Amino acid sequence: MQAEGLVDLLQIADQYQLERLKYLCERKIIGYVDAENVVNLHLLSEQVQAPDLAKHTLEYLAKNWAVLSEQLQGVASLGKEQTERIERVWRKRYGGDDGKAQSSAKAGGEEATVLNES
Repeated sequence: MQAEGLVDLLQIADQYQLERLKYLCERKIIGYVDAENVVNLHLLSEQVQAPDLAKHTLEYLAKNWAVLSEQLQGVASLGKEQTERIERVWRKRYGGDDGKAQSSAKAGGEEATVLNES
């Protein structure tokens, strides 16, 4: 099944509270996360309360923030709270301020400081 079909199925599973199907869709969708869809999939994970997908998309965004923030228009749709979560994931995974450069990125009309991999 393609990613679009899985997304539709995840939304239906959420609507009808089919937790096992929701979990299976979530796990499968994780394999389709890429630079083009990561923001939309993260927003979907928040909408349907899919914690594994949310965690994976946040980690993907944190790991690739420097590139993604310049290339993706969807990053602007992330709010301050989500941008701060990305920063926390980055700090946890990559050890905070240990020589990594910082830059400011606009997210949802608010400015947030994020770390760039050096």
